[in-house]
Amino acid sequence: MKKYILTLLVVFLCVSAYCQSIDSPDTELLKRTPVIDGVYNEDEWDQFYEASDIPSGNTEIKTFANWDSKYLYVAVTSSALCDIAVVLDSSGDGWTAANGAYLLKVSGGESLEAMKAEKSTISEAAVSMMSPVDSDSILCESGITRGRYCIELAIPAQTAVRELKAFDSGSQIGFNVAVHTTGSEAGWIMFNPADLSDNTRKCRLVTYKSAILGDMTLDLKLDRDVIVPGETLDGKIVLSNRSGETVNISNVVLGGEGSLDQYVNAYKIVVGDIKKKSSFTRAYHTDTSRDIKSGTWVLGAEVFVGETKIGAAMKSFEVVPSVKIEPLGPDPMYSDAKEIKVGVKITNYSRSRTPSGAVTINAPAGWQPKGGKQTIAYKVMPVFKKSQNVEFKVIPPLGTFGEVTFLFNVSTPEGIVDVPVIFNVVPAEQRPAKK
Repeated sequence: MKKYILTLLVVFLCVSAYCQSIDSPDTELLKRTPVIDGVYNEDEWDQFYEASDIPSGNTEIKTFANWDSKYLYVAVTSSALCDIAVVLDSSGDGWTAANGAYLLKVSGGESLEAMKAEKSTISEAAVSMMSPVDSDSILCESGITRGRYCIELAIPAQTAVRELKAFDSGSQIGFNVAVHTTGSEAGWIMFNPADLSDNTRKCRLVTYKSAILGDMTLDLKLDRDVIVPGETLDGKIVLSNRSGETVNISNVVLGGEGSLDQYVNAYKIVVGDIKKKSSFTRAYHTDTSRDIKSGTWVLGAEVFVGETKIGAAMKSFEVVPSVKIEPLGPDPMYSDAKEIKVGVKITNYSRSRTPSGAVTINAPAGWQPKGGKQTIAYKVMPVFKKSQNVEFKVIPPLGTFGEVTFLFNVSTPEGIVDVPVIFNVVPAEQRPAKK
């Protein structure tokens, strides 16, 4: 299923003796997990804006943006090699607040720089200076696909470049992408990264988009937005006619957006007349393949009158392994502790399966599991997000300080999963005083 694209508002920016055309950016960023490999696949991305750099030889440029809980994704494709700059106000509280103001630059499709504004450099008007930060955790791939240059970025939520644990639906961020044709004397499209004033656009992270012509509304709902491979997607489609006359809708086609169509069944729902001030509601159930990969995918619905498409909706959902495993440990551990608990939290996301297995502890030298226990069995019932903490009591050695790493081997229906649990041992004197 191809994405339904509304008519775009195109604006023209004329600078000196040349012109650049830029469409209005789509500031609602849809949750979706693209593959970052430098090979552009239009089915994996949602467009941010499109532009044409006429003085550089009419370079055709398309920018894209998506997100999931772990990353903010950015891609640029162009008919000529380009440099790109991304500005991110990750906290959404204003560029000059300096609480997560970042500038990322990729030159010539290869060289990546990441910079952060320091609080001491902020004025009311502008970020006066940027300091380099570690860019190793930022994924950056480039390549050429069907004669077009491509740069793809994945900016992690929890790194030195971001103070949050995850990106969340409904959150607002400041975000923008600028593009410059490499080697051209033409200016940057959208903004000049040398200008450190607030060049961001207020963008909202969303899991749903819809658009339909006329006095109609379209709602595509899911009973659950988290499933495991092989489970069904259940929900309903609601078409509401808010006009004062009957509207005839031929059908609604439901299916996977982009490469999801190989993992879910697509089918057509016949609609017919919808009377004035009335709604058409139909439940749907579509199977998913057990081969579907973990990540965020998008289910799509398209509305037709005859052969003419008049509307569409896109709804994000997440595919996760049947078992989610999270580390459990002290944060921090104080040096006078005689005994601690350390282990894993096991969550069952399946509606029908009962995962069971065992957790085996691998303790660092000198740390003794109490009673010599090395393995604990678990079994988590199939109630959505039903979880079980599997914890070992451990006696720490004397005189240990600094970072400590335990490794747990967890047997799951998908195989053995190794889960590190990392924490710090700090002096007992650092324990907060009791109030």
